[in-house]
Amino acid sequence: MDALTVATWNIHGGIGLDRRRAPERIAQVLSRLGADVIAPQQFAAPHAHFEAGRGELEQRLGLRAIVQPTLATARARFGNAVLTRLPVRKATCHDLGVGTREPRNAIELECD
Repeated sequence: MDALTVATWNIHGGIGLDRRRAPERIAQVLSRLGADVIAPQQFAAPHAHFEAGRGELEQRLGLRAIVQPTLATARARFGNAVLTRLPVRKATCHDLGVGTREPRNAIELECD
């Protein structure tokens, strides 16, 4: 591989400007990027569907998805994700929280 293409995008919980949750739209845009590593922030899904959301991204994009929740509300879990076409050796989540502020994290990947 001569070049590595990386993209990041705040997907606002998968809800568009029309206020509709449409994961297929998110997947369409991400697939057009053609990036080797994609880091969408504000990945969100209802509690019971958080892991299903990860699986849906993997299936739609043909990429491996690593997701890590940072915040849980009564209705949903929110967090970050990293999608990659590269073989992942190790994935580590780092807590970036500060005091009583909204929780934050970062996902570190070691890829081949």
